[in-house]
Amino acid sequence: MTIIWMVVSGVQFVIWLLMSLISSSFKAPFWLWTIVIGGVALLVWSYLDPARRAGKGSE
Repeated sequence: MTIIWMVVSGVQFVIWLLMSLISSSFKAPFWLWTIVIGGVALLVWSYLDPARRAGKGSE
């Protein structure tokens, strides 16, 4: 899930950068929504998921 989030965020950033460079004007950074909201959601999910909280090899 984290890899998918990083890839989607990276693609959105590249699209935004190309849009800004081609149009020679600053565009609203729409990719921030994916990075911030997705990052917080993944952080909460990993914190609340007991399988992820138990360290691997702890038994």
